[in-house]
Amino acid sequence: MKTLMLIAALLALMVAECSAQKVVKYLDLNKQPRTKIVSFKNDTLRYKYIDTSGVEVERIAGYNVKKDEFLNYKSYVNLERNFAFITRLFSKVIDGTMFLHASYYDEDWLFMNHVYILVGGKSYDSRIFANYDEDVQREVVSDGVYEEILLCSGSNSSLIRVIAQNTDKVIKVRYYGNKYYHDYVLDEYLKMTIADDYWLSLYLNSPNKK
Repeated sequence: MKTLMLIAALLALMVAECSAQKVVKYLDLNKQPRTKIVSFKNDTLRYKYIDTSGVEVERIAGYNVKKDEFLNYKSYVNLERNFAFITRLFSKVIDGTMFLHASYYDEDWLFMNHVYILVGGKSYDSRIFANYDEDVQREVVSDGVYEEILLCSGSNSSLIRVIAQNTDKVIKVRYYGNKYYHDYVLDEYLKMTIADDYWLSLYLNSPNKK
């Protein structure tokens, strides 16, 4: 009887270890060992991460989840997202795929075609966009002009990862135009909403989600 109980205990331990290995492998593949997704329930994302001081922090983000019955997809909109015409980086999640956009709002055109991100002395850049690229949007809006570029999609994109994995660092952004460029620092709100979408996207595509 004791032998059977010992065997059962060993089997349970092996199963637990295998499950843990799957989770670790999944997280390692996405190169973010400091962060672990906890859950996405009732349209609320919860995840924990270790900041640079070694303190474990829990992040909670609410979402508005909508299903388009005509196009048969789900969109996940962070409740903290600002829809105003402003200069920023912002993200979207549609059916588990994350999209990173760059927008520019001012009195005159920049004709933005290239974006650099600088983090800890290392730079990451987007591809160069032609003026009439399908991923480029330009329009005249109230009191100015608005430009928007779809920079990249997918959580494996280096631009997306570098923001999501460095929310505790200063992230500088440069927009290159035809003749000029525009610099700014990504604020905490923008960094965290992009990180939220990054982890939500990974979670939605994870075989280990609960």
